[in-house]
Amino acid sequence: MRLFRKRLMPEEVMELRDDEVLRADEDVIVTRWFTPNPKPEFTHGASCCFRKEGYKVSKMFGEGNAFRYYYCDIVELSEPEAGSVVCEDLLLDVVVYADGTSHVLDLDEAVSAYREGIIGTEQLLRALDALDRLLKVIYAGRFGELTGYVDGLWGEESDT
Repeated sequence: MRLFRKRLMPEEVMELRDDEVLRADEDVIVTRWFTPNPKPEFTHGASCCFRKEGYKVSKMFGEGNAFRYYYCDIVELSEPEAGSVVCEDLLLDVVVYADGTSHVLDLDEAVSAYREGIIGTEQLLRALDALDRLLKVIYAGRFGELTGYVDGLWGEESDT
């Protein structure tokens, strides 16, 4: 399977050649990866793309396999050709920390993208629906149901 990440701002499509696909079925795509451009904050992680829900949950690690946080992207998946999946980042994000606190990020970017015609009304509405579904899972205390796909993939203990 060939995986691609598509960003709207800045506009970019990148093949994720080095991502290790651990599971790919009609419901989820689970990967383990190293950051192409490591930052002091994180160097590697594991991700689960929930195909039908419209979000991706990533577990981020720093040096020494230190857990940093979960980063959740609102996404749309497409399959432009057999064996290829494009994961388009729809700008809205949620960070969930080990203590359970969460923060919604980049609402301003989504508004700017809409105003600039980068994202259309229907796509923005789908992104907001997916964000709502994700937040309901988090606020109901069921986030562990999502992180179970990425916990333990680097040999660490579960954090949720």
